[in-house]
Amino acid sequence: MRTVKFFDTTLRDGEQAPGNAMSVEQRVELAEWIDLAGVDYIEGGFPSCSQADFEATKRISELGLKATICAFARAKAADIECAIRATEDAAKSQIQLLLTGSEIHLEKKRRFSLQDAVDEARESVRIARANGAKHISLGCEDAARGSLDMLKQVISAGLEQGADCVVLADTVGAALPNEFEEKVRAIREFVGDGVELSVHCHNDMGLAVANTFAGLVGGADCAQVSLCGIGERAGNTAMEELATVIRYRGHEVGMQSRLNPVQMVEACQKLISEISLVVSPQKPLIGRYVFSTAAGIHISGMLQDPECYEYVSPEDYGRKREYLISRLSGRSVIADRLKKYNLYSSPELVDRMYRLITKSKEVHKYNNKEQFYDFYIQQKRHIYGQLNVEDGVR
Repeated sequence: MRTVKFFDTTLRDGEQAPGNAMSVEQRVELAEWIDLAGVDYIEGGFPSCSQADFEATKRISELGLKATICAFARAKAADIECAIRATEDAAKSQIQLLLTGSEIHLEKKRRFSLQDAVDEARESVRIARANGAKHISLGCEDAARGSLDMLKQVISAGLEQGADCVVLADTVGAALPNEFEEKVRAIREFVGDGVELSVHCHNDMGLAVANTFAGLVGGADCAQVSLCGIGERAGNTAMEELATVIRYRGHEVGMQSRLNPVQMVEACQKLISEISLVVSPQKPLIGRYVFSTAAGIHISGMLQDPECYEYVSPEDYGRKREYLISRLSGRSVIADRLKKYNLYSSPELVDRMYRLITKSKEVHKYNNKEQFYDFYIQQKRHIYGQLNVEDGVR
């Protein structure tokens, strides 16, 4: 079993997306929550892009966190020097250099030659080393669409100067899992086992988690992720989702993770609160209803054993399962609710409550404890007459 590393980019790639902006104080506080989840790296920010980014990265570096603090930099001397200053107080730090990883970016974004890209990789690492950087990551942008020949030339130039990590990015979420796994495997064979290999995937086609997992199967050591999957466009690989895949299925491919699932979900909830993030109620692990069931057939099975319709356990994440009343729920959920509230139950009472609830235009209101209780009292009185004793507690 090998332990997969997690690189959190919530505060850099996640924060730069529309609607996700955070103050310096928010980012510093969130870094502490992320560290508690057990990640290996926290990307503090892009120090040269703004004074706020520099200050946030610097203050995060001063916290004494367990994670290695990373700073993002373009392959420019000023950027690199700024990133190094921002992380100089961290116990462990890394500089991640943005390099060109595809012919598309060469021709249409950078407008220079492959040799220029190779020279840039070589020179940027040389500058970083000259300024005292000990751990340098080659961030190959758009690598998923780049040719192996190009990637090998750019990577070789950086490694020759002393870089010790390579990041293959699926920057626009264009990859399929099988092809991304093959590319990662090819680069792993090329760089050997002494270089850390990381993958950074975007979710434009909904494949970020699948592609990242495939990259890990292909030999990557580290996954770059964000809380709740926030990030540009459709976002990044969601930390909580990838960690769950590894937790439940990783053993089949020899993987495990050190992440604390409860702390991870709490960090997600902290992020949601801080930036008022709109989260789908069905979003895996953190959505309002992901551990809730309303279908009668499912509830009937789960009341016998949750495993019948539940693969991921809510208890692992500090969540609770709920059986909700709906038009599709059966009598079993009514009986279960009466038992949960320690109320009297009989087949006749359950049947009456079920028939009336499923006819209601406001069926969901019966998931409220007080409204359910009031309805229960009404129906019990209808069947059995005036109550002689207090029945149940609101």
